[in-house]
This record gives sequence, C-alpha cells and structure tokens, in this order.
Amino acid sequence: MLVLSDIIWQDNTFYPLKMGILLGTRTWGMAVSGLLIGRLADKISRKYLLIIMVSLIALGRFLNGFAPTGKPISYGYFLFCFSLTGLGLGGIEPIILSFTNDALSKETRSRFFGIQESSRQVGATFGTIFSAFLFQMGYWKLYFWISGIILFVILIILWIFLKEPKRGHHSQKELSDLLTSTDIVYEYQLNVKTVKSTIFSPTNIIAFIEGIFTWLIFSIAIYMIYPYLQSEPYNISPVANGILMIIFGMPGAIFGGIIFGKISDHYGNKDIKWRVLLIIFSIISLFVSIILIFVIPLTPLTPEEGNNIIVILSYPSGWIFGMIIFTIRAVLGIYNVNQNPIIQSINLPEAQGTVSSWGQFLETIASGLGPVIAGYILSVNEGNYFEAAWITILLGIPGAILWIISLKYIKSDEARIQRILAQRAIELKEHKVSKK
Repeated sequence: MLVLSDIIWQDNTFYPLKMGILLGTRTWGMAVSGLLIGRLADKISRKYLLIIMVSLIALGRFLNGFAPTGKPISYGYFLFCFSLTGLGLGGIEPIILSFTNDALSKETRSRFFGIQESSRQVGATFGTIFSAFLFQMGYWKLYFWISGIILFVILIILWIFLKEPKRGHHSQKELSDLLTSTDIVYEYQLNVKTVKSTIFSPTNIIAFIEGIFTWLIFSIAIYMIYPYLQSEPYNISPVANGILMIIFGMPGAIFGGIIFGKISDHYGNKDIKWRVLLIIFSIISLFVSIILIFVIPLTPLTPEEGNNIIVILSYPSGWIFGMIIFTIRAVLGIYNVNQNPIIQSINLPEAQGTVSSWGQFLETIASGLGPVIAGYILSVNEGNYFEAAWITILLGIPGAILWIISLKYIKSDEARIQRILAQRAIELKEHKVSKK
C-alpha cells in the first residue's frame, strides 16, 4: 500500500483514505458484476462465462502496466484498471459455485474447496513476494504486464480443457442417477414459489447478513496489517512481508484448506451442523488473531533490518507474529471450505449462481467499505492501529452470533431442498415414460 501510494502520487506520502477507495472500487466492481453473472450462470454455459470474466481481469491487469504516475490523471487511471479487474473477479465465485454443484458429489466438495483455497493462498503468497520484489525494485509495470500475460495463458487452458457438466447432476441421489443414466435434461428454473421457499430460507438470510460482518472485519484487518508493519518503527519491507507469508502463511493455507477440507467432509457429511460449528470456530479464531497482531509488541527495526528476514526472525516477536499469520490463513481456510458446501446444500441447482452472487454482492460491498473505514479510522485517530483493531472486532461480533442462530434452522432448510429434488426426480422419470 505504501509503495503503490507513492507510485501514484510520487510525493512520499501515504494516502490511506484514497488508497482505501482504490481497493473499494475494485471490490464494488465485483459486487455489481457478480449479481449479473450469478444469474446468467444458472441459465447458460459456465465455461464461456468464466472465459469472459478472466478476459476482463487480464485486460485490467495488463492495461495497468501503462499507467502514468505523478500526474493528475494517474489516480483516475488506476481506478479504471482496478474497476475493470473487479468486474471480472466478480463473476468467478458464482460461476465456480454453480459449476461445482453439478460437477462434484457432495462427499468431495469440501476437499475441492480446500484444494482451491490452498492453491489460491499459495498463489497469493508467491504473488505477494513476487510483486513486492518488483515494486520495491521499481519494476511495478512489469508486474502488471506479467500477471496480464499469465491470465491470457489461463484463457487458452480454460478454452481447451474445461468441460461443461450436466446441470443438476450431483444435487440428489435419485436425481443424479436419473441424469447420469439417461438423456434427460434438468430444465427447472426459479419461480416466485421456489424463491420464497428456498432462497429466502432462514439459513440463507443468515448467511447473507453474516457475510457482511465477517468480510468487513477481514478486509479492514488485511488493509491495516501491511501499513502497520511497513511504517515506523517496525519498517518491515514488502519483500520481508512476502517471505514471512511463504514461511508461515503458505503452510497455514495448506493446512487449513486441505487438512480441514477432509475433516469438514468427514463430519459435514454426517451432520451439516458440524460445518456451521467449524465456521463459528474459524470466525472466533480470526477475531482473536487480529487483536493479537496489534497487541503483541514487535521489535522496532531500522529499514535495513526490516528488509532482512534473518534479523526479523532473530527476535521472539517475529516468530510469534509468524504463528499468528499461520493461524489466520488456516482458520480462513476452514471458513471457505465449509460455507460453500452449506450454500450448495440448502439451495436448488438452478439457484446456485444466483444465491452465490447475492451473497458475494453483500460481502464485496462490505469488503469495499472495509479499506475505506480503515483509512478513515487511521486518518482521524492519527494512525492508532490498536484502537482500529478493537473497532474491527466489535463490527464483526454479529457474524459469529448469526451462525450460532443458524444451527436452529439449517437441518430443516437442507431437508426442504431434498424433498423438492426427490419430487423432481419422480416428475422427470414420469415425463420420460410418457414421452415413450
């Protein structure tokens, strides 16, 4: 954040509110596109939608490499590129949720989301140190160009290898067997009745509202952590931050994604309430970890020492901070590998993208507000990170409480979906017989 701020304005000044708005613009772009793409994902090919979304991200990243700096137009150009990237990112998760609902059995979904989350975190970790190195060396344009080219290569891979699954395939056993063994096509669409009885079920409403609080605190925390570490008196450089993420964050992401993914499938397939309990545990652990970051006294460092990972880890505070990073990445994995299977279990096949996009809309609005709120708090309280952290936790407490309330409703919401799908399996079989 500090380096990027200086790239835009070229005056060695950190503008927390404007940088918060820059990040907020990207996430708000995600919110807007997610609503449209989520609905389309329930109607048309997920493969082609995914290709379009990745194209937008690639274009936004690549064009960002041509941004002017230190000029009146610089900030506006960055806003445009970040918005374009956000519009592409907004469609990814609704498409994936709809796609995996038809491509994967319920018994393996947490493992998939665990591998996905681990891959994402590993990529983000290497991306952090790679981009930090390029930014610190002054090659920030190269970062945007390389990331854009990588995304264009991914487009080719998606076009050649991604296969569109049959809609409704893995939603319910009888329906799955029927769709697998026949040429019957699942063509049900949302109507007023199914929207009212399923999308507006208690657990869905709770998940929608909870997402606002959880992602608000997470975005605030992530936005504050890096300036906190890179500013005086700690002076931990972006490259050293990236190395810490590789040493501690990446193992945490893998552990949280893959190990907890298997554990979540094991217990979640026995009783969906286990998934809720694991989410509650992850949110509470996240709260505690965020507070500890700003409570545990770090050792003051010179800029030279802050760029040397050996010096940082020669102090106990460096290892304690590393373990907190490990915990945050691990518990975030628990949250992600359980929330998506819950949403899939309490919604119909034709509603997967729609529900995901609604949830993402609220979450990304909150994520976009997070940096703006953090920037405002840090501006008015003269950079008091500890005070800002406590405000963050107070904003997030309702999220954990809402998941506790959902324990009362989730079993009945899941059973409602299974009854509807069982009836549809009968209807499709009878329709097949009548056609003969």
